[in-house]
Amino acid sequence: MKQNSESRNIGILIYNRICALDAIGPYEVFQDVNEQMESQGKPQNNILFIAKTLDDVVSTGALVIRPNATLDDASNLDILVVPGGQGSRTERYDKTTQAFILETYQHTEYLLSVCTGSLILAETGLLDGVKAATHHLALKVLREYPEIDVVEGVNFTHDGKIICGAGVTSGIDAALHVVKQLYGVQIAKTAADNLEYSNKFR
Repeated sequence: MKQNSESRNIGILIYNRICALDAIGPYEVFQDVNEQMESQGKPQNNILFIAKTLDDVVSTGALVIRPNATLDDASNLDILVVPGGQGSRTERYDKTTQAFILETYQHTEYLLSVCTGSLILAETGLLDGVKAATHHLALKVLREYPEIDVVEGVNFTHDGKIICGAGVTSGIDAALHVVKQLYGVQIAKTAADNLEYSNKFR
């Protein structure tokens, strides 16, 4: 694991019909950490929106997100975020996406899913034997994978280096949890304060 003062490569996987907040919530948390690092004269993290191509990705509701890296460009990630959304129902079967996640997992410090992003991780097999959460409306689907220890009624689960945010805004909770693990509680608390999220930070 890298030292707290070192910069990290953080990738947020995007694909058509994601839930935008699943991606943007964690992004805002990690971007706040960058601003804190800059104010302290420390190296900032490299945050990438990653897709199969550099074509614009359209979320549910037609918000357009422009990738700044392809799967082939993002081979050295320390943290990978896998959002959910309506598109996850088909994206979880995409062999290219599965292969990218499996390869990236080997060298990440943390793999973080948000909402139904856990369904994509489930299809890779990475959640077998792991405690995992997902959106409450997708619990039945996640339970179709019998090797997964599905947990409900929590904001996120943390098992090994896999973190699964439950619902949409839980991506913020899970990202703050990652920050606390890597940078300490003060950096995480400051990020929560700056995002007006302190009442939910733990």
